[in-house]
Amino acid sequence: MKNKRLFLKLALGITVLSIMGLTLMMACTPTNVCDQTLQPGNDRKCTINNRTYYVYAPANYNPNQPTALIVDAHGAMETAEEHAGIDTEFCANGMCWPGKGSGWRLEADMPGGGFIVITPQGTNNMWSQSDESFILNAVAQVKKVANINPNKVYITGISNGAALTYWVGCPNTSVFSGMSPVSGGANCSSIGKAVPVITFDAQPDFAYQSAVDASDTMVDLNNCRSGPATWLTIDKNYTEPVCRDNPYSTNPKLVPCSSISPAIAPTVCKRWYNCNRNVEVVFCDVTPGNTHGAANAASDAHILYGNESHLNLPSLAWRFFKSMPDGGSGSSSSSSTSSSTGGCN
Repeated sequence: MKNKRLFLKLALGITVLSIMGLTLMMACTPTNVCDQTLQPGNDRKCTINNRTYYVYAPANYNPNQPTALIVDAHGAMETAEEHAGIDTEFCANGMCWPGKGSGWRLEADMPGGGFIVITPQGTNNMWSQSDESFILNAVAQVKKVANINPNKVYITGISNGAALTYWVGCPNTSVFSGMSPVSGGANCSSIGKAVPVITFDAQPDFAYQSAVDASDTMVDLNNCRSGPATWLTIDKNYTEPVCRDNPYSTNPKLVPCSSISPAIAPTVCKRWYNCNRNVEVVFCDVTPGNTHGAANAASDAHILYGNESHLNLPSLAWRFFKSMPDGGSGSSSSSSTSSSTGGCN
């Protein structure tokens, strides 16, 4: 009988300790990873009201120093995973382009990078002007968990994502300190303050004229009084590591363009300057590829991230952004509202 009582006491004690341990474990274990401080090397899939976006912190991200934030939007028919390079092939209209997505993560990993990249997911792989609040809320949410410099927040995107760049960037120049549309655009009617813009496109692209028109509008809105003049020519003599060693590799390296063999065809960038706030507007004519033959030249020119030029467009955009004035009073806290709950899948 004595042994039985001792056994019951031991069993009760173990049960109590187990419950206490479970309670402590539940209290100490984060229930929402996306609400936790972002660390170097983190790659998260997060949510805002059932809308998803990826957050990438490269290994060289320093949480002790304020860093830049890039919002990078996919194009129509493309997923966030394809755009970010998580999925290494994009297919549309019976054609496929293998590679590593937009290349913003590649540049973030470079010694001069270290910035955070947001890759949002559009509804049914599409964007509309109504997505403005989703993008602003994603920026605000990441600012809560990462050491972001509010004056170095930028927005970019390809095709339909280029239109989103203007739809969100122009009315929110207090949030975004620069824009980089690729293969398309949308005309802005006004901006809060002058903002730097660098555009990439290739002439066979079916969206080329819309990219030119949108860029010209930004020249006018920024009150640029000089230009165009040559800003940069990227060719066989260019020694900066802004070229992919293989444009269709799923594990490319960024190397000096001068090291590519055979020699790359030139990409020429022109700029408008003497603008308000000393910003500039740049338009880069990228040498188009012909992967899918002459009949599909417009499509190959449109999917510039997979272009045969070897050029990693974000590498040039990042250098341009760093050369421009900071955003001044930029902050997403006053421009975004969030009654949503974040999560991580």
